Amino acid sequence: MHTSRASLLGPWAKLGFVRIRLVIGALLLSGCAIFRKPPAGPATDPMRAAALLDPGAPRLLVEIDHIAGSAPHPRALKLLEKRLRLYLDKPGGIKIMVDEELPAEAWDGTRATLTQLIRTHASPPEEGTAYIYGIAGPEYKTFRGMSYQPGDIKNVDFPVMALFTDRVGGILWVTRSHQEGAVLLHEVGHLVGLVTNDAHRDGAHCTNAWCLMYDGVDWRSGTVFAFPTLFAGQLPTRFCGECRRDMWGDQSLPGKRKTMPTEDHSM
Repeated sequence: MHTSRASLLGPWAKLGFVRIRLVIGALLLSGCAIFRKPPAGPATDPMRAAALLDPGAPRLLVEIDHIAGSAPHPRALKLLEKRLRLYLDKPGGIKIMVDEELPAEAWDGTRATLTQLIRTHASPPEEGTAYIYGIAGPEYKTFRGMSYQPGDIKNVDFPVMALFTDRVGGILWVTRSHQEGAVLLHEVGHLVGLVTNDAHRDGAHCTNAWCLMYDGVDWRSGTVFAFPTLFAGQLPTRFCGECRRDMWGDQSLPGKRKTMPTEDHSM
């Protein structure tokens, strides 16, 4: 994904970096309309996963199991936690728990095995705590990550996300940990109900090229993030304003309303 993002600068390089900056600046100041895909249609009511978003379930547990050799990087989990504290209203705290390491032979890259591991190893908490189960494996088809709403998998009534670490590699100073964190947060975005408002939805992703919920790399996202990626190692790790409004309307984000308690994240 991010190799393609860097390669977009190839034909631009002949212009010189000063001219590129001027061109990009002019495009951004023009209103950013060209950096949006056409939406699916008029505005619709977005889905809100209240258990994950709202304080009715005041705590959130994210349990992550992994195949041996595919554990998410600790810095990726710190980035995920930081963003979850910003976007979710959990006054009782958010805990990310790296739990079981499963043997390499438990993974064969098939959907049947993936769903069976989810059913077997997930440990949903008692009522009153929102829950996301995560599993990290080496690879599954060509995906970097996946998410499942409750009920998408038979006999699984909780949200699930998956990370496939062999598909997430560092590119120069754009670290693997940063990319893993971005993939995990993207999948959480799906789980809380983002990209269900037709006004800024293109298929299952956001139409805004500067949003973490945008689908992959094309000339729009490549232009927006070329300089932040190449010169500062930055990738999108935030939701756009429209996605944030789908979660919270005109309210400020939960992480800006109050200080949330700190959990013990020893592993």
